[in-house]
Amino acid sequence: MKTKSIYFLMGLIVILIIGGLIFQTYSISEANANINVAVLLPLTGIGAAVGNDFLQGMNLAREEAGNTNIAYFIEDTQTSPKEAVNALNKLLAERDIDLVVALQAQVVAPISAITEAKNIPLIAGLTSIENLTRVNNYVTLVYPLPEDELQKTKEFIQSQGHTRIATLTIMDEFGQTMKTKMEKAYGTQIVASETYPLSETDYRTYLSKIQEQNPDIIFVIGYPTHLINILKQRTELGMAVIPLLSTIHMQSDFVRNATSSLMSEVYAITPAALSKGKNQAFVTQFETTFSRKPDFIAPFGYDIAKIIDAAALSNGASIHDNLRSVSLTGLSGELSFNEYGELNMPLVIVKASDRTIVLQ
Repeated sequence: MKTKSIYFLMGLIVILIIGGLIFQTYSISEANANINVAVLLPLTGIGAAVGNDFLQGMNLAREEAGNTNIAYFIEDTQTSPKEAVNALNKLLAERDIDLVVALQAQVVAPISAITEAKNIPLIAGLTSIENLTRVNNYVTLVYPLPEDELQKTKEFIQSQGHTRIATLTIMDEFGQTMKTKMEKAYGTQIVASETYPLSETDYRTYLSKIQEQNPDIIFVIGYPTHLINILKQRTELGMAVIPLLSTIHMQSDFVRNATSSLMSEVYAITPAALSKGKNQAFVTQFETTFSRKPDFIAPFGYDIAKIIDAAALSNGASIHDNLRSVSLTGLSGELSFNEYGELNMPLVIVKASDRTIVLQ
């Protein structure tokens, strides 16, 4: 027990040191900046892996651009709506914020209400809140649309001949949006539907109920820490023969490294540009800079920084007006937005174990 405690403390110290270096190294001087960007990320807590991966991807693009006209102010949301709102209100009270970047549905939802009320553009990522950009003209979405993920899901299920479908989804905007869409699309073909809270770590009861219904496939929504336990407990219950389909989180390095031997019949929906063999130059540059390989969300951070840089070009228009007219080649593919400010992003189905494409 003492040994485990020592290792835990050592790991915590390393995380704190790394976090400190991130904030110290990438705190851009405000001296020459006239565009202030608030960046709200989960840098600690359950979403820390994705938040820090995103931040390092963003930092790499910022270093490349060298644009001293833009200042970034980074705050930790801890995957908490309350912390996110407090952090944004703090920044708004201290300085003039021209643009906000935020990740995760539970954070984006309250943040978007604040930015809309103050006419501040918001770039949202890692969120599947339905119709977010359709009801809020100040939101630009850089993430796959729920309806696009559903369409690719339907194509995969049809191609595999599955007719008995189970769902296991987290109780947040992300999970509930996809759960509702699956139920509308498949009706009585949904033989089991289980939901779990954000804090859940034990999924055996949910999985056992699903197992009793003998499904052909299980559709799962959750964040990396949830997915790791689900994969482990799925195997413990002898359910690894049942194919499992999830979203982009499932093929993250965070999940794969923790469950490398448990990835049989596991598939993920992901942007085509992020599948195996893509963006090798970025991977090499990232690894050289940060001494680790980028995970699945780093390319989004990189692309969003590139989008901000392009939208900040002085042409007499506001950054809000410029955002939706941005068109450039990024790591996620050809980056352009539709009339609602949603990024066009072709999707594929990959084997989660190695990101090889199984369905275009």
